[in-house]
Amino acid sequence: MLQAVDDYYKHAFAPEILSVLNFIENSKIPTIVLDNYKYAKDAVKHLIDNGYKKISFISAPTGEMHSVKERYRGYKDALKENKIKFNKSLVCFSKTLRGEWDLSVNYELIEKIISGTNKPDALFIISDPVAMIAIQVIKRMGYKVPDDIGVVGFDDRRLCRYLDTPLTSVYQPKYEMGEKGTELLIKIIEGKKIKEKNIYFDMKLLVRESSNRLKK
Repeated sequence: MLQAVDDYYKHAFAPEILSVLNFIENSKIPTIVLDNYKYAKDAVKHLIDNGYKKISFISAPTGEMHSVKERYRGYKDALKENKIKFNKSLVCFSKTLRGEWDLSVNYELIEKIISGTNKPDALFIISDPVAMIAIQVIKRMGYKVPDDIGVVGFDDRRLCRYLDTPLTSVYQPKYEMGEKGTELLIKIIEGKKIKEKNIYFDMKLLVRESSNRLKK
């Protein structure tokens, strides 16, 4: 019995068997991924359509996850396709966005970005909790959301829709991905052949008040 349990966990956590959220190029194993490039691009395009021109990209470093690289690529391409010059001073990579254990540090980070010489008129933040903080910081500094500064987050946490200024965010179907990952893992353990390799799940840009300044 103990051996069976041990074998299960070896299968369950072995990266060479199944990958969820971690894209592996030319992979021979089933990989469940999101089209981070497309939906980051859609989020930035939404901000541009709402009249924002100086859009800041705030994220954990791109070297840490493939998804972050894809979101950054989507951000830059959205600017390029809409004839907005890329400005490196509007990009902020910070390791503090990896976790949520010290949000006070991120409060100071957002405050610094907004009070800088090249003040952005919109923030695309790859973290809902930090985006929620950004709304507080913006208001405390005397600006209006979304009139003066728009905010878009990523993940669509449950609280997003219930904030004083509901947060626009990119929804990720984590439950469905977990369900699919479990289904594939069971097939692998049972020795069944899996034809699917890269399995993409759709996300959604859920537009709310924090960035929708045309809806007035």
